[in-house]
Amino acid sequence: MRRGFLVTFGIIVIVAVVVFMWWLPAYRDSELQKQVEAIEAMEDLTTKKEAALLFLVENRMADREVLLRALDVAAADLREADDKEPLIALYQGLHEQNLTPWLRYRIIARLDRALIETERAASAEKAEDLARELLDVTDAPMEPYHWMVYFHQRSEHTDPELTLQVALAAGRATDRDEYGMWGSMLDMAYRKLLTSVVEKQGLEAALSRAQQLAGQTQLPMALVALNASVYDIAISENEGRAIEAAMAMAELDGLTDSNPMNRIAYDMAERGLAPDVAVTLSKKALELASSRYDSTMILDTVGWAYYAAGEYAEAAGYLKTAVSLMDETLTSDNEIVQHLLTAYDSAGMTDEQIELLAMVAARSVDADDPARGDLAALLVQRDGDASAIGELMAGLRYEGVKAAPAFSLSGADGETVTLDSFSGDILVLNFWSYGCGACRVEFPRLVELHDKYENLGVQFVSIDTGMPGALAEDFLEENNVRHILLSDIDDTVSDAYGISAIPVTVVIDQEGRAVFRHLGYTDELGDRLDKEIETLIVWRDTAQPEAA
Repeated sequence: MRRGFLVTFGIIVIVAVVVFMWWLPAYRDSELQKQVEAIEAMEDLTTKKEAALLFLVENRMADREVLLRALDVAAADLREADDKEPLIALYQGLHEQNLTPWLRYRIIARLDRALIETERAASAEKAEDLARELLDVTDAPMEPYHWMVYFHQRSEHTDPELTLQVALAAGRATDRDEYGMWGSMLDMAYRKLLTSVVEKQGLEAALSRAQQLAGQTQLPMALVALNASVYDIAISENEGRAIEAAMAMAELDGLTDSNPMNRIAYDMAERGLAPDVAVTLSKKALELASSRYDSTMILDTVGWAYYAAGEYAEAAGYLKTAVSLMDETLTSDNEIVQHLLTAYDSAGMTDEQIELLAMVAARSVDADDPARGDLAALLVQRDGDASAIGELMAGLRYEGVKAAPAFSLSGADGETVTLDSFSGDILVLNFWSYGCGACRVEFPRLVELHDKYENLGVQFVSIDTGMPGALAEDFLEENNVRHILLSDIDDTVSDAYGISAIPVTVVIDQEGRAVFRHLGYTDELGDRLDKEIETLIVWRDTAQPEAA
């Protein structure tokens, strides 16, 4: 009896200890997050900055996101200022503290950037000292290497040879494979170095330096980036050498990044240069596509390379697949759509050309869209007249349009917001993050459109795909944002909507159908979004029938 009691008691104690050990870090993180939120709410900037700096020093083992929020608060009023000296002093002070390694490396990258942005040679020398410091470590993540290479290769005061050393050192980053930016870093560094040699000593000297560099590494990712850079510097003066570099890229094994090969293959296809090499290179890139977006872009390159080779039907096949994968509404000015129409025309595939033009015209909100005129001309060519154009377009208005995925997120006020909350209204759903430059450029136009349509049964919702923080909140306040703001930290809604890059804007009609979708942002896209909303209002108010 006593033994059984002791065993039971021991089990209870063990369970209690396990539960406590699980609960304690969660409780600690929750309390620290509340402290940062309290700091963010402070009105006096000096007090806020001092509190954030103290928090960073005293809570060095806190959760990463909490520490990054505190770091953002500490630097919030300094990062956008023209005078970088106060920001440099802040980061230098933190650099001297005994902080956890990953945060120290993040601060090194931020300090490096601030020094480079002064555009002074003396500051660039200090930035290069930081670069050398990063060369000597083995436990740094990829991000500080990435930003250091990015800003150094843009500066006229930095040594391209040192920038290349940093890019190569990034190969030992602790999260190299997950971060996925090593190839682009090597591409930037090699191009900067060889371009600087061309400017100072000429092309032949740069090609000779490239040969030396090729003999110094066996890394496939480095060699593909080096050959891409050789192509870039040689293409305008020595096409033969550029083609050799492209062929060398196609022969490499052990690659993980498709971008350099796809970029060079597309340029060759555009120039009509060695299209057989462009086909081989682009198909090798296709094997490495890491996302739907990558596949779409590379399929376009493969198709366009086949077109340059005069194999029009083969080109049309690849381009049709690219169009089918596009995560946006088909428009007549889209380059992939234009490529497919051109391939159809050259292959004599008139029926397919008509079908694609009809689909584009049916969803167009521009009365002067060239797709309409091209469609009418082809119908006359095939049928003798264009009388069927109206019926053809009406039947395709909702072709491929699907119901928008349901979602449920909590708003800032704690209220649950769902797709059904907007039933009967037109909904403009925007996926963004403060860290995305194009997103910040797009936001003022969204605010403008919200103000224009808010009383016409049109709702706007912006879903933040990143981690909310003080900088994002300040940005939203500065832009007088009044529409609904939600956060999708765990990417549940982003995954449901197939978001692989941002910004993405989805326009949902009153029936819950995702009618229009756009990736990226330009001023022209903002104008199109305006017209799309106008068109959906007309379709709604004239009781357009639903698609079968």
